[in-house]
Amino acid sequence: MYDLKDYPFDIRDVVQLLSLEVKHKNPASWDVNCPFCGNKKGKLNVNTTKNVFRCNYCGEYGGMLALYGKAYHLSSREAYEEIVKSLHLGLAAPEYPSKKEPEPEFRNSNRADEKEIHRTYMRLLEELTLSEYHPA
Repeated sequence: MYDLKDYPFDIRDVVQLLSLEVKHKNPASWDVNCPFCGNKKGKLNVNTTKNVFRCNYCGEYGGMLALYGKAYHLSSREAYEEIVKSLHLGLAAPEYPSKKEPEPEFRNSNRADEKEIHRTYMRLLEELTLSEYHPA
């Protein structure tokens, strides 16, 4: 954990610099979109009291410097310097190389003939059982 008095910023500033979309806020944590796996459903949990994060989708975790550093492939020292510089100058961080979820590929298959559809449904119905509550 970080002792906040040693840093001129906290993890909330890092989230803002990275332009991460906050999906849900609690008093002690935020759920944001993950810059590592590209999940857009707020799976990255940012604990604002402990200054740590963890993605419940890809498992990436760390502190506030790791959040910035991993997004830009920087060391903790380099991340610290860039954060301080950006905050001091009022700049937004540059676009980070995000991973996007692959688009699912959908293909339509040819429709089966009527006999095959009937045979499939009949086999499905044979697998069903009635309970004692169903009249025969």
